[in-house]
Amino acid sequence: MRLCFLLTTLLASLTVCAYGQSVHEKGGNIYFTDSAGQEIQLTSTGRDTSPSLSPNGRLIVFVRTNTYEKIDAGVGEVDHTELWVVNLGDKKSERVLGSRDAANPKEILAGFADPQFSNNSKDIYFLSAAWATSGAVHRLDLQTKEERFISSGLNFEVIRKGRFKGNLRINKHKYYKEGGSYDCDYIVTPNGKEIKIIEDSCDGKPPRSR
Repeated sequence: MRLCFLLTTLLASLTVCAYGQSVHEKGGNIYFTDSAGQEIQLTSTGRDTSPSLSPNGRLIVFVRTNTYEKIDAGVGEVDHTELWVVNLGDKKSERVLGSRDAANPKEILAGFADPQFSNNSKDIYFLSAAWATSGAVHRLDLQTKEERFISSGLNFEVIRKGRFKGNLRINKHKYYKEGGSYDCDYIVTPNGKEIKIIEDSCDGKPPRSR
């Protein structure tokens, strides 16, 4: 009986302590849940979405939308957006990148989505509006604030472990030379080089498999 009570108490204690850091959006604001399970509201604009926690647990990136301003892209007018980063040490937020209009779709910065930190937490990858049939993956260096185009992409993820750790898995929309199109996932380096096609992800046969 005594042993059972002690085990029950221990399990309850472990449950109370078994929180992990997390971040979420609610009502256009960003909330952080710390390792003790406490929820902390970090923003209050009502225009913030897509939060992501850095692998080192020190930073949060999110997208802020300015609905009063639009930018022309291949898909038409898209929202003027910004990338913001919160330092969890002092809870201060900083705008690290704004929108930009451009004639070249690779240089358009607007309609940001799905920001993700690199594995070393020093860079941020994100989607921007670009062409009518595809967005574009960009990378932002947090130290220098240098931004660069990486690849066309419909969606992507930073690979966290395994053989291709540190690279990106990007879903791309491509065209056959004789007409028609297909979508496939590719492993892409941080500099934009395709190093592997994941054929079982393809919607339609890639050229070399036809």
